[in-house]
Amino acid sequence: MLEYAEARMNRFTSVSTSGVTGIPLGGVADEARVFAGETHTPIKLCLCVTEPCSCPDVIVWIPSDKIVDEVLTGRQDQNEQSIVEYRVRPDTTLLVESVSRIPVANLVLLRDGHSRIGRAGRNCGCSGSPNKQAYDRAGVSGVYVDQVCAGGTSYDVYEDSEGVRTTYHYIAVGSCVS
Repeated sequence: MLEYAEARMNRFTSVSTSGVTGIPLGGVADEARVFAGETHTPIKLCLCVTEPCSCPDVIVWIPSDKIVDEVLTGRQDQNEQSIVEYRVRPDTTLLVESVSRIPVANLVLLRDGHSRIGRAGRNCGCSGSPNKQAYDRAGVSGVYVDQVCAGGTSYDVYEDSEGVRTTYHYIAVGSCVS
């Protein structure tokens, strides 16, 4: 029989936290779970509306110290893996992994790194500015965010957000000194 104190604690936890459902992910070394001095728990996010639950390929990292409770939901995904509800504090910030496809020409940004030109310094030693023609030609959507310099090329950066996915488009618009 469920005791009053336990039922009361369960109810308090339920109303004072938010639920994040997912499948716990193993195989992560302890040192790989630490970001910005905090230990995180990785899960594959699941959205349970019907059975089996839908679990898109989205990996979420929850700060371990923000997890108040972990409860098996009794639900499963398409592969019959058990889904856990993580009760987290309302002020919790989750890290969401994102994988983007980019043209191979943009690999210079990854290989050489890039330096931010910044909003105030866009016209300091660089040719290029927010370029509507290049934006239209590239066929991307999004909001202009910034301009960066990598490998002597100036790129306008556009952010395109769709739900939990954010894609950054880099469009070459001129030259600069990196």
